[in-house]
Amino acid sequence: MSMENLELDKELLSGVISPKGFEKLLDAEIYGTASPMQWLESRFLTILTVLNSGSSVYFNTGKETGKLESRESFSIWCKKHFPDAYSCFIEVKDENG
Repeated sequence: MSMENLELDKELLSGVISPKGFEKLLDAEIYGTASPMQWLESRFLTILTVLNSGSSVYFNTGKETGKLESRESFSIWCKKHFPDAYSCFIEVKDENG
């Protein structure tokens, strides 16, 4: 059973990316068309909101676990797991401040 958007948004706002949540984010990256990528950008902005508030985001990809503590650590993590979305949404913003 796949995770619903509201469930994922609630999870992200609580500072957690579960294996199911990660899979849903990754599915959008793999699908790669405009709508899924825009959906993914919205979830990235949610994660950044949590990080910008001073909280950490704990992730479990199903293969690795860890903690994102800053925009920089989020950018590194995104580049690794979501290279297309990273280059579209994060890299440009990082370069432009």
